[in-house]
Amino acid sequence: MIIFKHLKIFQKLLLFATGITIILSSGFYFYFVTTVKTQLQEGLQKKGMGLIQASALNLGASLYSNDEKAMHSIFNSLENDPDVAFIYVIDKQKKMKYGYKYSTFIQQIKSFLRSNQLQTYASNLLILKQSIFLQDEYQGDIVVGFNLEWVRTKVAEQRRYLAYVSIAFVIFSVLLLALISRTITKPLKDAVDSINQYSRGGGEVKLQLPVRGTDEVSQLARSLNQLAENLDTNIQELNDSRKYLETLFQLNPIPIIIADTMGKIEGANESASNFFGIESGILVQMNMDRFFQQDDLNAIYNRITQELRDIKGFVTTMKMSDGIKRVVELNVASHRDELNYVKNVIIAIIDITEKIQIQREILHNQGKLQRINEELTQKTEEAQRLSDWNKRNAHNLSQLITISQKIMRASRPKEIMQKIIDDAQMLFEAEESFIYLWDSDNGSLIPAMASTTKVLDRLAPSITESANFIWETYRENDAFVHDSEELKQEEFKLLGIEPDREFSLVSVPISERDYRFGVIVLLKFTQHAFRVEDVHLISTLANQAAILLDNLHLLNALKEKAASLEKAYSELQKSQQQVVQLQKMESLGTLVGGIAHDFNNILGIIIPNTDLLRTDSNGDRKIIRRANIIAEAAQRAADLTRQLLMFSRNQDIQLKVLSPNQLISRLTNMLKRTLGKEYEILIDLDPEIEDLEADETRLTQVLINLAVNSRDAMPDGGQIVLRTRMKKYQPQTDGNGKAKKFVCISISDTGCGIKKEDLDKIFDPFFTTKSVGKGTGLGLSVVYGIVQSHKGYVEVQSEEGKGTTFSLYFPPSKQKIVKPDELKIKSVP
Repeated sequence: MIIFKHLKIFQKLLLFATGITIILSSGFYFYFVTTVKTQLQEGLQKKGMGLIQASALNLGASLYSNDEKAMHSIFNSLENDPDVAFIYVIDKQKKMKYGYKYSTFIQQIKSFLRSNQLQTYASNLLILKQSIFLQDEYQGDIVVGFNLEWVRTKVAEQRRYLAYVSIAFVIFSVLLLALISRTITKPLKDAVDSINQYSRGGGEVKLQLPVRGTDEVSQLARSLNQLAENLDTNIQELNDSRKYLETLFQLNPIPIIIADTMGKIEGANESASNFFGIESGILVQMNMDRFFQQDDLNAIYNRITQELRDIKGFVTTMKMSDGIKRVVELNVASHRDELNYVKNVIIAIIDITEKIQIQREILHNQGKLQRINEELTQKTEEAQRLSDWNKRNAHNLSQLITISQKIMRASRPKEIMQKIIDDAQMLFEAEESFIYLWDSDNGSLIPAMASTTKVLDRLAPSITESANFIWETYRENDAFVHDSEELKQEEFKLLGIEPDREFSLVSVPISERDYRFGVIVLLKFTQHAFRVEDVHLISTLANQAAILLDNLHLLNALKEKAASLEKAYSELQKSQQQVVQLQKMESLGTLVGGIAHDFNNILGIIIPNTDLLRTDSNGDRKIIRRANIIAEAAQRAADLTRQLLMFSRNQDIQLKVLSPNQLISRLTNMLKRTLGKEYEILIDLDPEIEDLEADETRLTQVLINLAVNSRDAMPDGGQIVLRTRMKKYQPQTDGNGKAKKFVCISISDTGCGIKKEDLDKIFDPFFTTKSVGKGTGLGLSVVYGIVQSHKGYVEVQSEEGKGTTFSLYFPPSKQKIVKPDELKIKSVP
């Protein structure tokens, strides 16, 4: 320092300038080397991002279709690039779909994928990741590693070059300073001192260089002083603007967050802190995937990066810190650098959860109002239809009274039919009408009269029992309405009408109580022409005609009485034979019942003593085995006794009102499981069947016995059908000759049938056609006894090789039970 004080200004300036030059050169050297390294790395990164983004744009369709050939074509240029170390492509299930030289780096790749980063430096590598989308739908990721060896080589070259340049610069500067230091003295020194003072001060510039003349140094000092003053003013304005923007950012009621391209939150206003319920200091340390789904973030960054435009109105859901999901609308803007790369994203969050809920409530209320309006409109239309219906019915009723008076004045059957044909056609505006009457001699329906001779000529000359609507109307004694589209080909031929012609018809039985005379049919050549009330009115006319016809047939009935008496005498003889059979069965039943009771008393001693014998055996296996043999024999004897008691009907029955349809429906599933898959169990139940009074357990046993007999008659499998019907039936033991209404339950099979010579003996006790050891001969006897105990009757029809049908007739109950609203019935074709 003492030596330095004695140096001249020139020497000091030269020495100082030399030192400054060396320092600046060294600083410039290290700064430039660092800058070059950073620029080379950023250049490699931008190059890599450009290549990987271009590949990702072209890779979406290939990855979606798993086209490896197309992927190889896309990556051909990358694979030929010497900077590319490896390529690794995965789909959205995280499965590898394409790879290039990746095996050596597989651990770094997996660790990088687990970190959810977009880029990283590791082991002389720059690893980049880009999501792959196809029409905004996430398809997978592409990961590419780039060698940093090229960067290191370039940096080394630049260092050597800068070293040479720096040395040359120092030498040149020293020489130059030596040349000009003679002319630059104190003013320059003062200026340098002022500049150094500014550099050490920081904050505002406050630069005031000394001005001592009009030379270049003084002019430079003036300019620097003015520049410093302007700079201070600009810095103050900039600070004021920054404070204003910061205040505006914090006071904005809309939550706003600022995040980098990796999703890390760098800034958030007070509204965002309140919205998330997290303090600002904690919030800025978090990542956006804490609140948003990764797919949404990928879509946002993809659109910001690739489409180069801001996002408005992006609606999604986000999970709050308390676990509640909210619906939000995101508006996203990007902050880009001079190369137009995204540095930050600014996201404004608008909570629209309540808005969505209000819109849903509005839509719900609009739907309710619309339904109410539709109901009011429907009620108004129904009221109008009801008014029209009442007016029409009043008119039709008046016409019906007039027509009834005309029919009552008729004195011959033909005149009655002609009046009902003409007046019914007029009343209902039918285009055609005709009547089929029952011909008892031929056992068929024949056309008796029609609206025109042409219609009568084209009708079928006779109708016997077959599947057509006229026969169905006559058989069921019920009215039917049909459209042409419902009819079969044979029914078109029956009417003599072309199959492609559209029409509607109503067929009504001409009947009085149980006596049926025939069927009247009205026809209109339009679809859906007849209504329910029309059917009722036509049925009323047909019923009145039937009453008159019934009165006219009374005389013919008296003439037929003599023939029926002769027939009744023949049936009486058969009834006497059945009475003898009944008496025989009852006598045998009494005898069997007495024996069974005595046998039961004996078994009552044997069975308990067998149990005592086993108890007192002290574990003697021989005694226990013999006791078990005795017990098994006694049990078989007890089962036989129980069947004998059922046959003799000496056991009490518990009668209750039950529905035969419900009983059979419950029994069907059990029979299907019990009889086996080779037997098809079908039911054909009459929905109008009446209830009966019976012991449910005994009636179930009857049906099971008959079903088991049917199974035994079909060793190779077959079909068993259970039916219910209301039938008119005259028991052969009833001598008054009048049929009564019975509930009929029948079981039919497709088995081998029963021989004619065995039909009279099948109900005899101990009679069986089965081999020894396979039947006791009491099954049908028990069936017969149980049915008789219910005041019922049993009939059997059988044909060898075709099957057997057992029909059980029970008197209907006078009481009723509550039936289910709907009974599922499988009809037999």
